[in-house]
Amino acid sequence: MLRSKYRVGVSALITVAANIPRQIETWGEVWINSFSSEIMCRFPSNEDLYKAVDGYAEFAMDSLILTAKFQKTKEYDNKTYEEAANEVYQCEEYMHNLYLPGIFLSHYLW
Repeated sequence: MLRSKYRVGVSALITVAANIPRQIETWGEVWINSFSSEIMCRFPSNEDLYKAVDGYAEFAMDSLILTAKFQKTKEYDNKTYEEAANEVYQCEEYMHNLYLPGIFLSHYLW
C-alpha cells in the first residue's frame, strides 16, 4: 500500500474543481444535478468534503504511482490475496478515508 502522509487540502479541491467544467460540458444538467445531490448526501459538512477530496487525491496519486511502477518493471507487487485484502479491503481506515471517496469522486470526475 502506498498511502503517503502527504495531504493536499486546498490544492486537491482546485484540481477537482478544474474537472467540473469539462464534465458539465460533456454531460450537462443531468450531471450537475446528480453530482450535487450525491455530494450533499454523502459529504454533509465541508470537513467531510475536504476529507473526501484528500482521499480522492491520494487515491489518484497511488494509481499513478502503481501504474508507473508497473510500466517500468512489467510486474505487479507480489502479494497474496490475504495481504492485499488486509491492506485494502479489510482496512476500515483505508476503505473509508481513501478508497471509497476516491472511487466515488473518480466516477464523476474522470
